[in-house]
Amino acid sequence: MAQFTIRVELHGATAEQYETLHQRMETAGFHRAIAGVDASGQQGWWQLPTAEYDYEADNTAQGVRDYAKIIADSVKSGSWILVTQVANRSWSTTRISNR
Repeated sequence: MAQFTIRVELHGATAEQYETLHQRMETAGFHRAIAGVDASGQQGWWQLPTAEYDYEADNTAQGVRDYAKIIADSVKSGSWILVTQVANRSWSTTRISNR
């Protein structure tokens, strides 16, 4: 299985539309947090930046993009999607829980 980071932009969207997006993405298996170990060696779950998601699938970046686009466009048409397959990930965000 491959891991992907997905960025979604809904242009001119309301906060309510973004909440709907987050709910629909979560239902589809996209997560707004990642599990891992930070630079100091602490394990936990870490919040991703706004409208970014983690997704694990036996798929290609293009396939994940198309899937995310269908979901995002169901909230507001004309969404922008960026998908990157994870090879190595480093972050500086808020730790939201222990692992």
